[in-house]
Amino acid sequence: MCTVAIIIINYNGTQDTLECLYSLNKWLPDAKDIHFEVALLDNHSSEIFPVEQIPQGGVSIHFYQSDENLGFAGGNNLAIRLISKDISSIDYYFLLNNDTVLVDDSLPRLVRATNKNKYGVTGVVNYYYSNPEECWQAGSFIRANRLSGTEVNPQEKPDGEFVEVDSVPGSSLLIKKEVTDKIGLLDERFFAYYEELDWCLRAKEAGHQVAFLTGTKLLHKVGRSSTSIFKHYLRTRNTLLLYSIHFKRWLPVARLRVFLRTAKESIKFGNKGLWKAYFDGIKDYNSGSFGKGALKV
Repeated sequence: MCTVAIIIINYNGTQDTLECLYSLNKWLPDAKDIHFEVALLDNHSSEIFPVEQIPQGGVSIHFYQSDENLGFAGGNNLAIRLISKDISSIDYYFLLNNDTVLVDDSLPRLVRATNKNKYGVTGVVNYYYSNPEECWQAGSFIRANRLSGTEVNPQEKPDGEFVEVDSVPGSSLLIKKEVTDKIGLLDERFFAYYEELDWCLRAKEAGHQVAFLTGTKLLHKVGRSSTSIFKHYLRTRNTLLLYSIHFKRWLPVARLRVFLRTAKESIKFGNKGLWKAYFDGIKDYNSGSFGKGALKV
């Protein structure tokens, strides 16, 4: 039997988090060959999380609280450290967004398949919560010279097969503890956005392959086309950070493309504030101000 620690971060998303937890309670207890433990961390929400509403009697749920908003990277790292103190033997960590819902036994199937294969990081295929038959993301290949990735369509592959990629979504990422022992946890300089991509790339650079499992499914409450000052600042700064770590050759191209991305999105969304987010992101990258940086959180 192996032990999987499921890591969930809540930040002002109580109802989404509770729906996610209830889906875990529905689909995981029948997996008798896998021991699941949930680490639920409230990342300094402005609302009090209703601990009394956490589902009981199914999968074991450990509730933790952070004294500050650590972002996606720092919040996941704190939850990993805390659950690792409470559970003596963990074989896998599974990062799961709080706005996702399990709909079948995909997670146990992913764990069993990963146990039998060479992959260090694997993932479940994400579908839109608003349209459960439409795939959102499964995995992608990085095109460093284009500042983009090539998404792989899981529906073009036979069910039950691993498809090797450069990265899988951080919303449903399974990583072996032996990999984290080697490469470390998420890089907290990112705060949010691209930290899971950096993790996947570091795993590959350390000799561990990355793949998603076809035929798996979870629903993700993801938006289709939107942006914000908060998001644009992080994407600008973190793109350059990612390139400085993994794609130094293409860093000048990345600088140009984040500028062009800002111009395009400021026109598309009619949001002139994106330019301030862009300049703040460039300034903080150049000065080495990462983590929260210019964010007011």
